[in-house]
Amino acid sequence: MKNLLTLFFTLALVGISYSAFANIWTVSNNANRPAQYTTIQGAIDTAANGDTILITAGSYSGFTSIKQLVMIGEGIASPEVRITNYSYINRFTPSVSAAGSKFISIRFNWYVIIDGNYSGGTGGLETIDDLLFERCYFVSNSSSNRGEVRYNGSDGGYSNHTYRNCVFYGGQYRTFEFLDTEMTNILITNCVFNNAIVDGNNNNVNGGIILRNNIFLVRTPSCAFEAMNNVLIENNIFYRSEVCGLSNSTLNNNLTFLNNVPAFPIGTSGNVGSGNLVDIDPEFTTYATPPAVANWSLSHDYTPQNALVDTSGTNGTAIGLTGGSAPTKNVKKYPKIPVVTEVNIPVSSVPVGGTLQINLKANTRD
Repeated sequence: MKNLLTLFFTLALVGISYSAFANIWTVSNNANRPAQYTTIQGAIDTAANGDTILITAGSYSGFTSIKQLVMIGEGIASPEVRITNYSYINRFTPSVSAAGSKFISIRFNWYVIIDGNYSGGTGGLETIDDLLFERCYFVSNSSSNRGEVRYNGSDGGYSNHTYRNCVFYGGQYRTFEFLDTEMTNILITNCVFNNAIVDGNNNNVNGGIILRNNIFLVRTPSCAFEAMNNVLIENNIFYRSEVCGLSNSTLNNNLTFLNNVPAFPIGTSGNVGSGNLVDIDPEFTTYATPPAVANWSLSHDYTPQNALVDTSGTNGTAIGLTGGSAPTKNVKKYPKIPVVTEVNIPVSSVPVGGTLQINLKANTRD
């Protein structure tokens, strides 16, 4: 119970924006850490728009949400919240959907389906807007781990989705699949792609998908992209990860190192761009010593020691994870909330109508 209380109290200490009338619901399938619900779906079914769901470490089945919720997992590794089945982020009617939801520190080992379609829906109403995925871990490296984010085709399209400080750990399967052309401000920033495939199904998204300040690791000899059409790619590091599978796209101020084909595909298939660095070692602080490479690990520090990398991004900013809007030296395994270290109730009883004083001590966590 102590650990669950810790999760509960941390939310009260952190500046997460939610309505003054919002509720907090807890989920745990560990008998030693009881909560209000044992399944995520159970909490979602009870919750109202604007509520927060705190999820204790464990393996859970997927969920379907048509509500605006904040879902916070205990972490993505030791301890981790692991989703092992399909999760659907949907619209139900013109006025009922999961738009505006936030998903933080959750590990997805199976599909996340984002779908704005609904029965009887027409035109611009079929959309899911304003989603945030932060510090999540998508694992898609085997037939039993297919943590792919899939956007289903929708007449209304999708706008203002942000993926920041996430890990996309791939293999033979995709980590992203975009099945729609109407994409606006889909920002993937300060994330790690490890042997990952980003697939656009050759849909012309008119610059609506932006990949900025990410690092792409160990995708040689295969392409990091597949049929991506008209996307913006800037300030990324492609470390032993081939930059191909693109058309009509803009590539600015990126870097390659140890690739079979070091050069960027500028001037081919309609691709344009400038300011890219070719075959330059970023000199990560903690990583395999070139020419060796390594898969992503929480123990790595991807801060570049090469001074050139710190100033060669757009507008003189850094290339890779340490630049951009959510700079980090690596993805963190916990949510960005304080940790309560001590709960002290100084009295053993309180009279009827009295006031119970509780003293808390907490440490900040970045």
